[in-house]
Amino acid sequence: MAEIWYLNTGTDTLEGKTPNYLISFKVCVEIFELNDNCWRCKSGQIPELKTGNPIIDESGYVYVLVKVMSEELKSSSVKGWRAGWYISPLTVINAEKKLQMRQLTAVETE
Repeated sequence: MAEIWYLNTGTDTLEGKTPNYLISFKVCVEIFELNDNCWRCKSGQIPELKTGNPIIDESGYVYVLVKVMSEELKSSSVKGWRAGWYISPLTVINAEKKLQMRQLTAVETE
């Protein structure tokens, strides 16, 4: 299962936080509109969550991130992806709308 995280700008630790959802990576690619350009870093790191725009970075922004481990990629039918963090182009509101449309609960398998 891939982990879905909603993280604020400047997040530098996951301590005390838990993923919002656990969903198969195959489903994540479709729902969260992921592609190769969405990859940010390896799974053992925390992605840089700043836009470079001081207004947005100071006011805060919540990112939709997908963390996939190599075990998930090996066991799924999804090929050509790397383990690590992917940042979705969707806002949290749009991500939640898509999840509701799919009628997903906190866990969905392939």
